[in-house]
Amino acid sequence: MNTNGVRSRLSAGASAKEDVAAESAIDAMTITEMKTNEFISVLRAAPGKQLIFVDLNGHAVHRGYHLTELKAASFETVDCGGQTNRWQETIVQL
Repeated sequence: MNTNGVRSRLSAGASAKEDVAAESAIDAMTITEMKTNEFISVLRAAPGKQLIFVDLNGHAVHRGYHLTELKAASFETVDCGGQTNRWQETIVQL
């Protein structure tokens, strides 16, 4: 699954009724940037909670998907005009 534009949140719920309520809560979410190690720390601090991924439209990703890999990547690129760019990002593979 392409994870570009996917957000995540931790949720204690797991029923269909709670999923509908979670969708409403997701609509009110704001995107917060964090470092990969901060994300991992949040996951470790909440082992009893469910991790739910949502797309940028606020729709929850189907429960059948799960976090299979978390990558911290550094990019150094040059475009066709010779412009160089550098950035770091976390890649979430579902």
